[in-house]
Amino acid sequence: MSDNEFEAKDNNADASLGQPVEANSMAKGSHIICKGRPCKIEDISKSKPGKHGSAKLNMKVTDIFTNKKYEMSMPSHDMVISPTVKRDEYQLVDVEGDYINLMMPNGDLREVKVNDNNLLDRIGELFSGETDVFVSVMSCNNEEMAVSARPIDTTKR
Repeated sequence: MSDNEFEAKDNNADASLGQPVEANSMAKGSHIICKGRPCKIEDISKSKPGKHGSAKLNMKVTDIFTNKKYEMSMPSHDMVISPTVKRDEYQLVDVEGDYINLMMPNGDLREVKVNDNNLLDRIGELFSGETDVFVSVMSCNNEEMAVSARPIDTTKR
């Protein structure tokens, strides 16, 4: 089995990472914990039960923060962990190198690193254009990442 393949054997996965759910209830686009990382299911297939046991699920998943790909195989009745993935928008206050300062709803400032150079360029362009900017931040299990930016439409106020 290669590094990017994973066979679920531990039914007692760390429930602090999310909600335990039956693997059979997962669908394409759902989120699942694989090797301790939050991943999105890109493809899922089910093999029929045979003489040696129940149906198996085969999943191709992608880490939502690193884009690393994994493959998983498990009995369809096994329990897996479905993480809570949040996506929030904050107003951009400043750009400093590859970090951005965002204003929280309570007025506090928060610093977030931007790993994607294309997104950092887009944020810089919007910010230098004398317009207010919202930045979307995806977070899961104490990890977060800026994922998109858009100008604030002030004409609707």
